Amino acid sequence: MRYLLLSFLPLLIVSCAVIAPDAVDTAPQVSSTAEPDAVETQVVPTLEVLPEVDQTIPILIWVDAALFDNPDARDESLLKQQIDAFELANPAYSVDLRVKRATGTGGMLDSLRTTAAAAPDNLPDVVALGTRNLQLAARDGSLQSLALLSDLDLPTDIMDAVMTDVVYEETMVGIPFAGRAYISAYDSAEIQFRPVEVDDLLENQTLFVFPGADNQALTVFSMYYTAGGTVGSADDPYAIDMALLEQTLGRFEELVAAGLAPQQSIEFADPLSVWLARREFPNSLFVTDSQQVIENYDQFTNLGSTLVPTVSGRTSAALVETWHYAVVSEAPDKQLGASELLNYLLAPEQLGAWALDAGFIPLRESAANVWPEQAPVTLVRQIYFNGVAFPPTEPLQELGPVITKEVNKILASETTAADAMVEIAQELQNLQN
Repeated sequence: MRYLLLSFLPLLIVSCAVIAPDAVDTAPQVSSTAEPDAVETQVVPTLEVLPEVDQTIPILIWVDAALFDNPDARDESLLKQQIDAFELANPAYSVDLRVKRATGTGGMLDSLRTTAAAAPDNLPDVVALGTRNLQLAARDGSLQSLALLSDLDLPTDIMDAVMTDVVYEETMVGIPFAGRAYISAYDSAEIQFRPVEVDDLLENQTLFVFPGADNQALTVFSMYYTAGGTVGSADDPYAIDMALLEQTLGRFEELVAAGLAPQQSIEFADPLSVWLARREFPNSLFVTDSQQVIENYDQFTNLGSTLVPTVSGRTSAALVETWHYAVVSEAPDKQLGASELLNYLLAPEQLGAWALDAGFIPLRESAANVWPEQAPVTLVRQIYFNGVAFPPTEPLQELGPVITKEVNKILASETTAADAMVEIAQELQNLQN
């Protein structure tokens, strides 16, 4: 009997499951005219769209205004176009170009100092600045040692003469990339030889025109260097070889005596003013700067160029004013971005194209090799081989005006080289004391 009950047990369980109350439809009957049940509305969750986060690394570069023809139009400059091309090829970086004048309130050095004190996070990552500002910024501790930047490709073909300017406390803090030199130019249709020394002018009765009102006396200093002179020493920034300076002034006296040094030179304060007045002196060697020749090389078929005439012999010299790239940022990611940006801008193709467009000497020899054949490559190579760094600032600013005054008196036949040296020696003694 027990086995019989067990055999019926599954059937009972199944029957209970079939007639379970939950399975019985107990709802009242709805007539056919009733409205259908409402369709259940599904709630679709909305996704919040977050603003896209800029993952690029910002690189800020300050550039000396002297490197632009028109600083207000920097966005149209070739440098800006090259920076845009760098960003396109390197989407990890966004580069912001700012222009700073060299001196004064809000200038390059003033901005570095005030920003470092008040808002160091706003300091630039890279700067392009002149030699004097580079040296002062290095003294302030604003610049990084380039030897520590392993991703920076330091060029090996930069003009030797300007490399001493970028070393501070035995470490390299800048890369010279652009220069402007004191040189001479002439109309090759009128002067069918290349003047090299003062004797060439005397022998060929060629006029010599120069910026006589230049208070730094850069023409005189340029010629003084050709005689073997130097300016400044470790102990005395005013150190000058007085005998060689007198010899240099003596050549001006000879040109005046031969009627080859027009007194109009006293009216010209800078190389540009001489350049603009050059047509007034067709049979002349006129002192200007390399920027005028480079910018106008394709506009004049008879434009000859050479260095400033030597005092004696064939040893030439060219004073080269220099601009440098330097790195300010201490952040590793910014230093990497700065290194990659500089590697791009300093490549021969980029540097050469920018320098020719802006009228500067590319201080990498390989950069000038990309210039077209008709460009003044020969002049640039002369400058490479004969270039000398600008004299220290102190003698240019403090002794220069005295030398300029005495040279102008020589041009006006109001003094001699010997008497001029008496005045210069007195001023030099005052400065050294």
